[in-house]
Amino acid sequence: MTRDVQDNTALLAQLMKDSVDASADWRPKARWHGYAMRIANEIERAGLENFRTNFRLLKGFTTGGNPLPDEPRNPLKKAIWRAVAGLPVVARILSEERHLVAAEHQGRMASEIGRAQLVLSELERSGLTFQPPEGLANGGAEDAFEWNGHLLTPVWVEHLMRAVELYQKIPTESVDTIFEVGSGLAQTTLAHVALNPKLKWIVNVDIPPVLYIASQYLRSIPGVEVVDYTSTRDLDRIVPAAAQDGRTRIYMLPPWQTSRLDAEADLFLNAASFQEMDRESCAAYAMEANRITKKWAVLICGGRTENETPDPNVVGANFVLDLFGDKFDDQETCSGSWQKWYRHESYLSHYFARNAA
Repeated sequence: MTRDVQDNTALLAQLMKDSVDASADWRPKARWHGYAMRIANEIERAGLENFRTNFRLLKGFTTGGNPLPDEPRNPLKKAIWRAVAGLPVVARILSEERHLVAAEHQGRMASEIGRAQLVLSELERSGLTFQPPEGLANGGAEDAFEWNGHLLTPVWVEHLMRAVELYQKIPTESVDTIFEVGSGLAQTTLAHVALNPKLKWIVNVDIPPVLYIASQYLRSIPGVEVVDYTSTRDLDRIVPAAAQDGRTRIYMLPPWQTSRLDAEADLFLNAASFQEMDRESCAAYAMEANRITKKWAVLICGGRTENETPDPNVVGANFVLDLFGDKFDDQETCSGSWQKWYRHESYLSHYFARNAA
């Protein structure tokens, strides 16, 4: 049984409005501006009801929904496309294509569920114990499956595997607080909650429309407490604190509030999104992460270097790693079961530690 995820149009409107006034380092630039607007427009059109099946809404930051072609953005081109698509011969061709894509989508979901079940079996055999939060499939996830009385999704299991490997390097009991940039649908958050029940708080940062979706999704999950932009917007200093009822408290912040954080986080996380930013934004986030992080930073980076990224709107792994290397005392790079199970061999996990750890 899954719960609906409720709309809060006032929250989204406030986030989008305030993002216009944010300094350049904290605004989506180049193609990411269009990416953010696409998501915001789709939320306005479709809302969050059964959003886990809305491919156009989720594309780019999580999985879900039957793949659909993107219509042209230009109004004239869109009108021409729709007119052509309505012609009988073209309509028949497109209908057949949709059937083929839908069948492929169903096959891919079955494959991902099968892989998730194998991963869970491996983790179970290793003696790992964890408590999945109730509501992981909320929002109408079509790939939900039952495991030991819990309703799980393949995307959450992938993030669980990643978090399991992290806690093989870092003692679980040493992590009470987490700060993540590029948190997406907060699947990493919920994986850590399952593995580390003593977590006091987690701070998640992402661009406004993605942050909005994740905030509303997390609100549907009873095992966590959510503090969203409604509560933090007018604060000059944001001081995270543990919830009074023992649940993990999740702070959902837009980028421009990162510099207002007055906190020390045991662990900082970023999974490849730094490499999707321009250099100025990446450096701004890294400066704040280095200020806030007390013990460890874990970065997942692709293998490309600066010489392999002529696009000024993306950065190489060496640029990202250099921003952290001088600020920490130790560094280790590794590739583990997560990369092998999910065929991400081109991505490496980079662990940075301070002597305080």
